Amino acid sequence: MRSNRPTGFASTLDGVNLGLTLAACIFVGFGLGWLADRKVGWETPWFSLVGALVGCAAGMKEVVNWCNRSGRSRPAEPGSDVNRRDSDKVSASGDEEP
Repeated sequence: MRSNRPTGFASTLDGVNLGLTLAACIFVGFGLGWLADRKVGWETPWFSLVGALVGCAAGMKEVVNWCNRSGRSRPAEPGSDVNRRDSDKVSASGDEEP
């Protein structure tokens, strides 16, 4: 089965694109907050702070979406069979499997 993941230089460009997207989300959020601070006339940068935090959240959402699109799986949940070693598996009757 072939993977859809890019390799080599394409993989590098994909990572750079993700980093630039994350940075752009943060800067746009901060910039909109800064404009709101100036419009209101506040000397404290509350809107700038909130805008930067919203930008971080938007950037992280984009990272999660990118990971889902590219086929990268999330870590298995604790207690699932994926995390169990072969020596830890127990059959339905309660006996340990060989």
